[in-house]
Amino acid sequence: MFYGNFAEKEKEEIELKDVNHEEFILYVIYPSYKPINIDSYRFVLELVDRFQMKCALDYVEEYVIRTKKLSTLQKLVMADEFRLEMLKMHCLKLYKTLKEIKTLESLPEFMAFSADTKSAFCLRMMQLIE
Repeated sequence: MFYGNFAEKEKEEIELKDVNHEEFILYVIYPSYKPINIDSYRFVLELVDRFQMKCALDYVEEYVIRTKKLSTLQKLVMADEFRLEMLKMHCLKLYKTLKEIKTLESLPEFMAFSADTKSAFCLRMMQLIE
């Protein structure tokens, strides 16, 4: 939005619609004041994705990797939706058998994955075969 080929690039001031400004500042500019948690990670992910803030995206990705409050499948859905490669690779390595991966194939979440994520599952299956 700020550096790409967007109309906002030429504007001196950009209005942030549909964003709670206080939350935006607290999570992105001053993250130690209001740390990311299970209730806020999705909101922050949407913000950093929307405004292309790579360093903040990495911070949230690390949180999602470390949290025990989300299942591996939930984390993979996040990784796919927000193109979080490190999170996706972390999750795929947690599947240790072909059987574990095969049980996912019938789930609606698996069906909704992008071709890229499904391809990563295929690569993981090939690793497990070797």
